[in-house]
Amino acid sequence: MIKNESIRKDTVVLWLASLAVVVLFSLLPLAYLILPAFKRYVPILIMLPFALAYSIAIFAYPRAGLAIATCFVPLQYFLTKPFGETAVKYAVLLDEFTLLIITLAWMSGNINRKGKIWTPTAIDVPLLLFILVAFISTILNGAPFFEAMFGMRQHMQYALIFYAIVNLDLPRVFIRKLFLISLGIAAIQLPVMIGQWDIAEIIFREQNAPDIFVGTMGKGGANAVGFFLLIHIAFLLGLFQAGYRRYPSSFLILFSLYLLVPFIMCGSRVGLLIFPFFILWLFYKDIRRPQYLLVGLILVGVMILGSIYYVKNMLVDWDLTYSLETNISAETDPRKAGRIAYYGIGWDVLHHHSVSPLIGTGPGTYSSYAARRFEPPLAQAYVYKVTPGVEHLVDSQIIATGVEYGYLGLVLFYLIIIQFWRMTIEAYRTTTDLFWKGISRGFVATLILATFVTPVINVWEIQYFAYYLWLWAGVMYCLKSDRRAKQMQAAVGNI
Repeated sequence: MIKNESIRKDTVVLWLASLAVVVLFSLLPLAYLILPAFKRYVPILIMLPFALAYSIAIFAYPRAGLAIATCFVPLQYFLTKPFGETAVKYAVLLDEFTLLIITLAWMSGNINRKGKIWTPTAIDVPLLLFILVAFISTILNGAPFFEAMFGMRQHMQYALIFYAIVNLDLPRVFIRKLFLISLGIAAIQLPVMIGQWDIAEIIFREQNAPDIFVGTMGKGGANAVGFFLLIHIAFLLGLFQAGYRRYPSSFLILFSLYLLVPFIMCGSRVGLLIFPFFILWLFYKDIRRPQYLLVGLILVGVMILGSIYYVKNMLVDWDLTYSLETNISAETDPRKAGRIAYYGIGWDVLHHHSVSPLIGTGPGTYSSYAARRFEPPLAQAYVYKVTPGVEHLVDSQIIATGVEYGYLGLVLFYLIIIQFWRMTIEAYRTTTDLFWKGISRGFVATLILATFVTPVINVWEIQYFAYYLWLWAGVMYCLKSDRRAKQMQAAVGNI
């Protein structure tokens, strides 16, 4: 009876929302004719009814919102690029807006069902402390408030999906559907890259650049698509290692090899470097078993040989891009990649331009993604114009977070990642479902990226990566919590 009443209530709300949309939309032409000054606001007001209807629908059906966000995050640039840069600029807000509405949905549901706003987790304390450090740093450093809030949002926006997964009590069948949706998007990267081949080959020959194939990730998204593909290859191999039989082992291996092709084409050198280490970690316990040793050697061999063939046939001088001498020169020169050089500069900024090295210079003030958008004075002085006429961006999460949030902020965010590691290990050890055992095993590749690529990439702020990091971390929490709940129920039943 209660369930039927709830369904009836949702239906009434949706009908009323639809009626409101129709009425508002009908009044717009009248206002356009009567009020000349109203014309400038018409495009915005036309969108408001749709935003209202979308908000109500997602609030009533948050699962649909999660599916939309999971689809839209890796496809947003590809879908909105034909509509111009303005559409691309504002499209990035859709998934965040969706998660905000979903957050309101699970909060209201929790208050009604459980009498509390959220389910406590192991990341609550470091997350709240990170936000507190950000606010204190903003106030004490006198950082522009809007830019600071934007910078904080870049780091913490996808914590919303972690809490959504934890609090919505989602069926495991639905989470599997999200996995399949995401895997399907990974599968289409190769045909999209093939479509980019002609223009990519021209740019390769002209610029000797190794990161032109970006799939659906948009300009500068080569590393992003590389990470996205690595995550899904890892899930497939995790299912293989766990012995999940619903998908034949041959299918899992062949699908992994298929995804390796765009993985190599995108030129994500960090992803390529991590892949052999992930394979070693995945199969090290089974290395004496011929089938696992063979699969590991085939995967790593294909990656190495494919990479060599790719760069030698696409680049004018592949050694110029991939040689150790070239890369060391680039990393130590602040006019080029300069990551090594910028650690010294970052230290100087942190210790001489912040109220305290413990809390940094303030969010959005140095080399985060927010700083790249607003180009604050510190970034102008130390990052964007190292030498006259040279503009450059520092691409290091340790420098970005460490300078803007200080040592405390950097340590607190790493503590969140450590908690993700603990959740994943516990989920793998305790779950008896081979599908989730494989997914938890594969999720380790994501955690390797989140932990070990931070010296050279702003990975915590990349939308395409952060979404899946927090999404699957939420699933890991649910897996380990389910096991504990069953153990507690069994213990109570035995008393």
